Parts: sequence; C-alpha cells; structure tokens
Amino acid sequence: MKPRALFAWFLPLFLAAAQTAAGPPLLSRSFVKGNDHVVDGYGGDCGEYALAVHEPLYDVLVCPEGALLEGEEDCFDGYDDQYNSGCGGYPIPVFTPLSGTPNGAPFSVCGTSGTFLHQGVQYRDTDWYELHVAETNTIVFECAADFPVQIFMIDGNNGCGGYQILDWATADCFPDWASLTRTFDPGTYWFWVGPSVFSGVSCGSLYVMTIAGYTSPPTAAETGSWGSVKTLFR
Repeated sequence: MKPRALFAWFLPLFLAAAQTAAGPPLLSRSFVKGNDHVVDGYGGDCGEYALAVHEPLYDVLVCPEGALLEGEEDCFDGYDDQYNSGCGGYPIPVFTPLSGTPNGAPFSVCGTSGTFLHQGVQYRDTDWYELHVAETNTIVFECAADFPVQIFMIDGNNGCGGYQILDWATADCFPDWASLTRTFDPGTYWFWVGPSVFSGVSCGSLYVMTIAGYTSPPTAAETGSWGSVKTLFR
C-alpha cells in the first residue's frame, strides 16, 4: 500500500473561526499501521498546526456536521438512475456541480449508493460530481463508505465522448478510505463515487467524500452530448 499524505491547511481565519466555535478538526482520518504520513503546507503556505492521534471516535461512518448532502433518492430494483449519473445518463449527461472554497478549504459531501437490478442487469448507483477548476489546483479527493467503494478522477474537458480517466482508487468498508491526490490545470473534471462491486450493497448505504485544495468559483454544470460509456460506469 502506498504512503498517504496528510495535508495541514494553513487558513488562519478559518481556523480561528473553527476554534472559536469549538468545532471539529478540519481533517480527521483513519490510518493503516506501517504507512508513512506527511504533514505539509499547501503550496507555499506555512504556519502552525495541531495534530492529535487517538483511537477511532466512531465505530460506524457518520455524516459530518455541515457537510453537503447529495440529495438523491435511494435506489431500488428497476431504478432508472438519472439523478447524477454523469455520462451514464440518457439522453443528457447529468452531474452534481461542486463549488470551490476560499483557499481550497476542505469540505465534505454525504451521499448514498447501492446496487440494483434494472431490466435484468445488475447496476450500481454511481454518482458523478463536476468541478470547474479556474486555476492550477492540487486537489485531495478521499472517500469512505459503508460498502466497498471505488473513486475516479476523470478529465471531462472533451465531454462524455472523449473523457479520460486520470486516476482511481478503491477501499474496503469504513474505516478504510480511498484517497487520490492530483494537480489539475484549469478545466472541467468529474469525480466519480460508487461501489466497487455490482451486487450485495443495500440501496441507501452511506458514503462520505472529502475534497480539499479546490479553489474554483461556482460554475454551471456542463450539458454535453451522451457518450457510449453506460456499460463501463453502470
């Protein structure tokens, strides 16, 4: 297993507000014995940070306070996933747009997924999030779930007919986390979340994803033409 990086985000105003409100830490992660962990400033930032190591606070995955909510209904057998099914949507791809944050402060999104039968074929509820990067960003994308989870970083600048998978990762059920870090040039990118298996995941199963380093301003989601990728991302 490759080493994982833990970034300390030096945001004095944000930290001061969080400390004043006695809120939770900006980043809280589970780690695997034997891995190397690095604390570093984002870009050229520097300053003080606090690092606490302790036993897991929760035995089960919970949605963090203040997290964004995906908002999709739970899947079911016969479900026609047209909510944020990305390039698997028909006739028009549909994505959930995500806005960046000042200085790339971390934020979380809570969603649900599952596996289901549709017209006799086993499908996954896959969720596509769209990011419009306005300046070069180094983005950390992590996800934990109540099921074996898979995540992708996808270059969407050429639409569904010319997408490119940039990186991917998998993880077992929580407390394991799937984690990706990549530097992006300005453009449109899709972050994909779904089960790594095609059966056995109850609809409505929780996942929590965290994104850090994304500084792009809000932009409307793309509505390009549908590509022939439904089989790959079903």
